[in-house]
Amino acid sequence: MTHTQNTPAQQILNLMDSRINEMMEKIVSNMVEEHAKRNQQFKPTARDFMIVKYGLVIDLLKSVEKYTLSTDMVTKLHDYVSPKGFTISATIERDGQEYKYSTDVIIAGGYNIQCLHYRYITNTNLPRINTSFDMVNEMKAGLKKVKAEKRIEDEIQYKKNAIERDEEALAKLRRITKEDIILKDAYYTKKYEDLPQGHSWESEKEFLDWQMEILQNAFDSHQRSIRWRMESIKSFHKDIEKLRIKLTNLK
Repeated sequence: MTHTQNTPAQQILNLMDSRINEMMEKIVSNMVEEHAKRNQQFKPTARDFMIVKYGLVIDLLKSVEKYTLSTDMVTKLHDYVSPKGFTISATIERDGQEYKYSTDVIIAGGYNIQCLHYRYITNTNLPRINTSFDMVNEMKAGLKKVKAEKRIEDEIQYKKNAIERDEEALAKLRRITKEDIILKDAYYTKKYEDLPQGHSWESEKEFLDWQMEILQNAFDSHQRSIRWRMESIKSFHKDIEKLRIKLTNLK
């Protein structure tokens, strides 16, 4: 978000940089608190902070660029704390004439909007102009890029969490022995003579063959579960590698 031009928008943005950082911190902190109220955990990443900052900067620049030209001169500029937030005050010279410009930055939030946010209310005798919103458009492009990176970052984290779950499940499966499987169902150890009257097996051999078959099926099913978890972990690792390449290509 670094620029070198000396337009009114850039000068105001430079003045507001530290305040914007403070606003960003407050908003992200509020997001964490709102998630906690819903018993949800939110761990903000660097890109979460960037997305919030871009939003703040874009709203600020909109309030400036809709009234100012790149050729305007800023002769006075300062900011101060106000009852509802703070105010940016400037004197802008255009074609030898001075104009007053001020923007109140108001902390907002309420019944319908739980998340803390900021509003910019502009007062000026500058005429509203048909502007190209150069810096706004530049910031929007930056925001779009960061959001795309954030989506990939979230997908990577989702797959990492999935790998962690699969590894935990795999560890549990590997701790299960054949003896554990045998003891899981009474029919795996039941003897022919203990079967209730009226059973469908015509001989002990037929019963033992069936018992061996279902036991082998249980062993095979257990091995399939292990292989499935291993393949799942392998697949997620491949997906993460592809996503990291995609993320690198965005930069």
